[in-house]
Amino acid sequence: MAEQYRNDPTADDDEGLSDVQHGRDAEAMEGEGGRPPVLASAKHIPRPTTSLAAPPRGHVAKVTVSLLGDVASVPSLEDVVKINTKAGSKGRTPIMTVIQAVLAKSGGTMALAELAAKVRENLNRPFPASPYTPEEFIYVMVRNCDNLRIRE
Repeated sequence: MAEQYRNDPTADDDEGLSDVQHGRDAEAMEGEGGRPPVLASAKHIPRPTTSLAAPPRGHVAKVTVSLLGDVASVPSLEDVVKINTKAGSKGRTPIMTVIQAVLAKSGGTMALAELAAKVRENLNRPFPASPYTPEEFIYVMVRNCDNLRIRE
């Protein structure tokens, strides 16, 4: 069927194909209707599924989050706070960096309710809009992270 489109650009089944797919010359097409040809379109590219995870079941404030790996590989909380509070700077650290820095400062393990409060304090900006409470939002963020472990 693809061979048909290459050989016969006037085939009846060619409504969904652009002129470039037919191999028509762009200069020859400019005369048709007085408009330039469409060279590319994302109209038929499938959209990705949402990456928003399902909300956790039950109350997650008592869940324990642990930092795995070397604490030295995580930036210090003081450095993170300096970056986030620097006047006139638009530089911001990612929320996962703040989570890891807070965990490293506290010895590597914290309850999720305490972690959410410390992250909110040191992030120096509001959490992104989501349908979750701060504890649920942090839970969703850390549950698929490679260097963090959740114990319920």
